[in-house]
Amino acid sequence: MPADMSTPPVTDGRRAQRRTATEERILAAARSLLLERATIDTLSMREVARRADFTPGALYRYFDDRQHLIDALFMDALARLGTYLESAGGSQGPERLMELGLAYLRFGRERPELLTLLFQTPVPAKEWGAYISVAWPFTLVVAAVRQGVDEGALRLLPELDEAGAAYSFWSLVHGFATLESGHLKNVRGDFAAMQRAGLAAFVDRLRPTRRGPR
Repeated sequence: MPADMSTPPVTDGRRAQRRTATEERILAAARSLLLERATIDTLSMREVARRADFTPGALYRYFDDRQHLIDALFMDALARLGTYLESAGGSQGPERLMELGLAYLRFGRERPELLTLLFQTPVPAKEWGAYISVAWPFTLVVAAVRQGVDEGALRLLPELDEAGAAYSFWSLVHGFATLESGHLKNVRGDFAAMQRAGLAAFVDRLRPTRRGPR
C-alpha cells in the first residue's frame, strides 16, 4: 500500500475537533472541582491537570495560564445559563419575569458549580449605568421590566426605576438559588414551591393597580 494511503490524513477540521474535545475535558475537570470543594480563588492548574489526567505542562498547551482557564470557564458557564433563560418562552409582563426567574432557579439547582463560578467573578464595569447596559443576562431582566412597563402590564414601585426593579427581582431569585445550592443543600424541603410562591408575591406587587402603571 502506498505510504500516503496507510493512514487517513489529519485535517485541520479534525485537529480543531480534537482540540475542542480536549478543552472541554479540561473544563469539565475544573467544573467538577468547583462542585466538590474549590472556589475560583483556590482552583489550581495542578489540581485541574490531575483531575483531567494530564501533566501540568500538557495543560498549558491548551490554556496559557490560570486566568485563561478561568475566563474560558466563565464564558462556558454564561453560555450554559443562556440556554436555560432561552427556554423561558415568549410571554410578556409579569409572566415573563416569572419564567425568567424559574429558569434561573433551574439552572442553580441543576448546575450549582456554574452558579458559583459566575458570581465569584467580578464584572469589569465600574459604574451602575454601564453595568445595566452590558451585563447579560441581567439585561434580559431589565428589558423584560421595561417592556412590561411600556405595555402597561407592569408598574414600577416607589423609589425604583426599571433597573432597580430588575435588580430587586434578580437579587431575590439569586438569593433563593444560592441558599438552596449552598447553605441549605443538605436540608430537605419543598424549596421549589416556596421559591415559586415568593417570586409570585414579588411579581404581583408589580402588577398595575386601578390607577394604571406609574
